[in-house]
Amino acid sequence: MSSVERLAIDISGWQGKRPGEITQDAASFALEAGRRPLEKRINTAAVSVAEFEKLVKNDGRNPEDIATFGVYQWARESSAKIKIWTNSSPPTKNEILDGMFPFTDFNPGKVMVWLSPPLEGAYEESRIIIYQIIEVNNEKYLFLRGLCGNQTTAECLKIAQNLLPFVQLTGNPDKITDREQLRATPLSLLLPPNETYTGFFRQIINLPKVWAVIAQGEDLKEKKRLLSVAEQVVQRYYPLITKARTFDEQLRIGLILENTLARGLGSPLQSGPCGLLYSELSARSLMREVLGVDLLNRRFSAGEGSKFIHNCGACGQSLKRYMSKGDRCPHCGGTYEGC
Repeated sequence: MSSVERLAIDISGWQGKRPGEITQDAASFALEAGRRPLEKRINTAAVSVAEFEKLVKNDGRNPEDIATFGVYQWARESSAKIKIWTNSSPPTKNEILDGMFPFTDFNPGKVMVWLSPPLEGAYEESRIIIYQIIEVNNEKYLFLRGLCGNQTTAECLKIAQNLLPFVQLTGNPDKITDREQLRATPLSLLLPPNETYTGFFRQIINLPKVWAVIAQGEDLKEKKRLLSVAEQVVQRYYPLITKARTFDEQLRIGLILENTLARGLGSPLQSGPCGLLYSELSARSLMREVLGVDLLNRRFSAGEGSKFIHNCGACGQSLKRYMSKGDRCPHCGGTYEGC
């Protein structure tokens, strides 16, 4: 674990959220944090462009904010080749996933790709998100697949260079050489018409088992299964989630949720890729009580004390992690000076 840590799921961030929203978060967390092969950790999702707009920060200056704004602008200007009709209004996530089964390997023409290389102290893995536009009941949606990866920064930059010949928007750069430039620059692509969705990407991004799973629609089935698991968990524990005001209360309910989700997933969860698990926090606390070693509130690499920081004092971005003096905010690069 790095010296700058964030929680994989943060119960305090779920205060005030509806059960359906927490279900989405919990299912995505379980998928990505499972100790499973990469082809089992594909996070497939759909979000309306109207809902996605709420994530946009017009004055955001960190790479993630800039990228989010770029995706939103692209979504507004793009049209959908895939149109789905559902019985429910608004549609359920399961209905949208069901509607996408006939289009598992369909070439939508236009896609957008966001590449996020690993970053020490913030992201232990690479992430690749591939967006496309669909219409559901005449409303525009972003349909996306989030891929957990093991690419290095150099490999992510090489993928971007190989994608640049297919870039559609004139605003995209001719060359990307910097990790943070890459993180801030989602690439708008026009896929060759003679290629399938996975046929195109498997030539550029070396994840053969991932593309095989997507081509068969297995990622849709797994996301539906995890949504069902998460829905049952949230229905059962929602009252406890909303009442967990102190960190100790959030730790207790967090442990319950992690254990229950892991059983439903059929695999242990792991700290690191998505942040720190409550179970690891609990283990550190136990070590402190039994051995007198304060692993919960100190850095591993030195004897400096650390503190749980909710937001960066410089840029205001959410952190939800333990920081020690001298650690840097992954959003703005500001240095934490301690208390």
